Amino acid sequence: MKRKIIQLLSVCVLVLLSEMIIAQTGSDYYLPLSIGSQLNLHTVQAAPNWSLRTTIYSIEGSDLISGKEYFRERGTEIADGSSEVSVFHIVWLRKDSVGNILLGAISLDGSADIDSAYLIDFNWLPNEFLIAGYSRTYTFGDETSKDSVMSTNETITVPSGTYNNCLKISVETFDSTGTLIRRDIQYYANGIGMVKKERTFPNEEGHTDELISYVTGIDDVEITQTPNNYLLSQNYPNPFNPITTIGYQLPVSGNVSLKIYNLMGEEVITLVNENKEIGNYEVQFDASKLTSGVYFYRLQSNSFTESKKLILMK
Repeated sequence: MKRKIIQLLSVCVLVLLSEMIIAQTGSDYYLPLSIGSQLNLHTVQAAPNWSLRTTIYSIEGSDLISGKEYFRERGTEIADGSSEVSVFHIVWLRKDSVGNILLGAISLDGSADIDSAYLIDFNWLPNEFLIAGYSRTYTFGDETSKDSVMSTNETITVPSGTYNNCLKISVETFDSTGTLIRRDIQYYANGIGMVKKERTFPNEEGHTDELISYVTGIDDVEITQTPNNYLLSQNYPNPFNPITTIGYQLPVSGNVSLKIYNLMGEEVITLVNENKEIGNYEVQFDASKLTSGVYFYRLQSNSFTESKKLILMK
């Protein structure tokens, strides 16, 4: 009898341990805090006075705050047809021991200098966001916001793919008089981060942004496998100043051309022009002699050609 009780207790402990191992946290639904991680969203629906644009969230570096490492996330926007880059936020984030995403500082002037940032201790994306019906209210400056978890099992289809079991979060923001000034509906996918955002204002004008591509950081990329297809990765960091890294993979050997072009389609520099064997490669691009703006890089090998956008911001 005693042996059976011990066996039963052992089974219970194993079950509890297995549940702890697979338990998800808020950090599982945020852009991975690894340098090089990046989300690229594009406007798919907008009010007449809102121009279509690309919104980029990127982990570009890290800094110490009170002796702890915080990852610096930059948010930028580029209107279609424009080379002007607009920074709308720079924040410093870290994951705590139980998986919450914490905010340690925020830039009030668009500077990436941690010494000029406003230090703050705030739970940016708490584990409670995985509980449908959870809500919280908080104040920052003259604005008060209310987060509400509307669903934890949404299926979202966007240009980058279909994602199941997404979090659906409502963020309502009020001014000092209690008047609603905007509302965001945000969708987060496990292992990626935000895949869709719907923003509306009291006058019903707004816009919807959807994920078009993403990079989950250099630490998460497996580079030891033999590739079975061509791939041109998004450069990281992006935006950058003045050095960025471009990765690509080749499923067959052949001549490889990797070049940088400006918005006029003029060649700026050739990074690679030689024969390469099957494998994964990375090359650094130093743009210290170029002016700020939007550029393109193009990979050509055999019959494969692909181009991507990069942003130099000095």
